[in-house]
Amino acid sequence: MLAVIIDATQRCHVMHHIGAVDLALELRLDLDAWHKKFRPAAFAMCFDAANARDWRKAIWPGYKAKREKDLDLEAKIELARLESVSCGLPVFCLDGYEADDLIGSLARQWTEAADAKALIVSSDRDMVQFLRTGKVSLCTKFSRGADLVAKFVTADAWE
Repeated sequence: MLAVIIDATQRCHVMHHIGAVDLALELRLDLDAWHKKFRPAAFAMCFDAANARDWRKAIWPGYKAKREKDLDLEAKIELARLESVSCGLPVFCLDGYEADDLIGSLARQWTEAADAKALIVSSDRDMVQFLRTGKVSLCTKFSRGADLVAKFVTADAWE
């Protein structure tokens, strides 16, 4: 059994130039493409919570301090999340947490509880920390078209 876990916040950053409703549509098309290619038993789309950085900044004030806040993009991401929820997509967003936190937890829970495999879809290199041989793989790039084309990273290849 396979679970596909998409880093929706990262995906929205990649497609920052389009509107919020279009972002939600693109996320839906992503899910459809992954479903067509792999027929996974489960899907998850993970988003950062609006206050995801608060507790980290309390511990370390320099956390992502050099990154400029893009309020327009943050608003688009929130609207894309709400639109995805309203469409019945499998959205995960937990107050105080970044998508990375949820992705790592979901991948571990799925692979341990269901004795299954997880595929994380994200261009964020931080995701390599979740790779587990034979259990958790990472897709760093993909494109939809007539067929899904993807670049995968496994724990064996990373080491």
